Amino acid sequence: MSGRLGTRAPRLRTRVVAAATISIVAAVVVLGAAVQVLLSRHLHQALDSTLRDRAAQVAQLAATAPALLTSPPVLEASVEARRLEVEVVDRHGRKLAGTTLPGGTLARRAIRGGRGVYGDGALAGERLRLYAAPLAALGGPASGGAVVVASTTDEVDSTLHESRTLIVACAFAAALLVAPIAFVLTGRALRPLQALAEGAEVIERRGDPSLRLPAADGGRTPDDVARLAETLNRMLAALERSREGERRFVADASHELRNPLAALRGNAEYLARHGADREALADLQADADRLSRLVDELLALAREDAAAVPDAEVRLDALALVAAGGRVRAAAHDSGIVRGDEQALERALGNLVANALAHGPRTARSRSR
Repeated sequence: MSGRLGTRAPRLRTRVVAAATISIVAAVVVLGAAVQVLLSRHLHQALDSTLRDRAAQVAQLAATAPALLTSPPVLEASVEARRLEVEVVDRHGRKLAGTTLPGGTLARRAIRGGRGVYGDGALAGERLRLYAAPLAALGGPASGGAVVVASTTDEVDSTLHESRTLIVACAFAAALLVAPIAFVLTGRALRPLQALAEGAEVIERRGDPSLRLPAADGGRTPDDVARLAETLNRMLAALERSREGERRFVADASHELRNPLAALRGNAEYLARHGADREALADLQADADRLSRLVDELLALAREDAAAVPDAEVRLDALALVAAGGRVRAAAHDSGIVRGDEQALERALGNLVANALAHGPRTARSRSR
């Protein structure tokens, strides 16, 4: 048992520490993933808003000063320190000014639909976010055309990559921080269980059920562990009572069987010396019957000790009349209802009557007849 307990305690502690560490790391990862999703959404929304604002500026410029659309410095202006590429096309999708962008399809959709549309593309190996908006038909070469604004997503991707790296680093840091703390706290939490295990080892080693496991330590022991200790101590008390009952049973059996066995032995020796006669055989028969009754009663007691606690209602007045069997006068003032085993109570009352007749005062025995 000691070996098994010695191997279980570290394994339980390791499992608790591992579970705590995995839970914290999982919580950090889930929280980081949520932050990652929210950050990605915010950055992409910010980028889309920047593209839309730049397209609105170009559309306003096309409406107020269309001649400036062919001026590269005007179209190449930056917004919020972000490099934006702009392309202006006519109503047929032909380029009028700006950088050639992979947004022809978006431009035609914007012209046909009369509203702005977003899309993704690539240029020179770089990922782009594109926005195309229609231009008002107010005259000029760009009338009824579209403006396409694009920006690389490198900044967004770099920010998201850094956030993912930070989340992974936080997860590792949480694991390194939580594991030793959980190891120490788990050791303290399992200390009462270790005390119970050591107490159980002592009881097993000595084989003495009268010993008890250590009780709760001034309220510092958890309620569950204290309840476990109390339950185990009650079990030990029941085992002690059972062992004491076995000892009493053996002592009573030895005491009760000694007299009829001695009588049987004496009668057998008498028969061996003097031969059989009617009185000796009658004595042998009586001693055998008495011994048989004692064995039956002892076996019945043993079965009663092993059985569950009886809970039937029994009338003692009726049992007393049955046990008297006409040998004594019996009277009862009330029913005397108790809970117990009817057969066992009847046998106990019968024994009391038999003992009273056999060993009571002669005057009482004569009056009982």
